[in-house]
Amino acid sequence: MRPTSLWEYLPNWTLLIFNILLLFGKVFCSPRDHNYDYYPSPRPTFLSGETNFTFHKGDTATLRCGVMDLGTKTSDGRPYVVSWRRDSSLQPLAIGEMIFSSNTDYKIHHPDKSPYWNLLIKNVQPKHADTYECQISTSDKMKRRVYLNVLDDDTFRKPAEKPKIKRVPEDEKPQATIYKGNSNGCSRKQNEYSHKLLLVTSTLFVVYLMLWSHDAS
Repeated sequence: MRPTSLWEYLPNWTLLIFNILLLFGKVFCSPRDHNYDYYPSPRPTFLSGETNFTFHKGDTATLRCGVMDLGTKTSDGRPYVVSWRRDSSLQPLAIGEMIFSSNTDYKIHHPDKSPYWNLLIKNVQPKHADTYECQISTSDKMKRRVYLNVLDDDTFRKPAEKPKIKRVPEDEKPQATIYKGNSNGCSRKQNEYSHKLLLVTSTLFVVYLMLWSHDAS
């Protein structure tokens, strides 16, 4: 029997070497731009703040909602979005800064680089009083509820009452004694006293002159 030559096994060796090179190529030359979650992105969180808001009828109501780490993305690469919904309705009021209500009183106020996505209600009325939800588009729909109370101006904004003036009858009014003075600032009694003193002094002087004349003669 003729011994088997090495060349007869060449196709098998070639296939084995090809598989080894292919395996090394997958391990060491694979692209590094795969979206593996080695470091999971931080989960958005709500900022602490007031949840009860009270406004008067006709005001511009501001319902505040702050969210941190909203710029991160979900596992499928989509960004998180903040939305508003009224508790008594399934229809969203706003998604992001886009309003989904035919009522033009609603508006989203989101300053540049601010974590706040506030819901504004212009010319707020008692019909707007309700529970509102600020939502984040996570898989479990993170929610934060805020409560809006609207006070009616006719009830809670009464004008200040004017002080009541008690009118005193004419016969009960106190009579004030008025002293009229002259141009020198003297009162009437002072003038009468001065006149009497002048009269007495003049009389005494005349009597003195008459007695002096009688003695001289």
